[in-house]
Amino acid sequence: MKMLFLVSLGAVDLYLIAVVMFLFSFGLYELFISEIDDSKNDKSSKILVINSLDQLKDKIAKVIIMVLVVNFFQRVLHTNYTTPLEMLYFSIAIAFLAIALYFLGLVGKKNKE
Repeated sequence: MKMLFLVSLGAVDLYLIAVVMFLFSFGLYELFISEIDDSKNDKSSKILVINSLDQLKDKIAKVIIMVLVVNFFQRVLHTNYTTPLEMLYFSIAIAFLAIALYFLGLVGKKNKE
């Protein structure tokens, strides 16, 4: 069961890395070559709408942070805990990670206003 979960985390990690490359290539295309017509459609997601290099950088940074979070959990699953203090460190690390993701979400909402 643990091995299946590790394989799934690896697949999610590779998928997020592919999303980074996808966002980077489409963002550069939209900024410097031509607008992507389907990204302006009302029904579609606005993730491909990029108006500046800073906006592209923010979107890529958020996905890279998610890659790091998945990588963190992969490494945590390989660790053997021997003392209660190590488990305490693990729980503190997860708490800090949750707080950081919460503030990252606030930054994204503040930029939209």
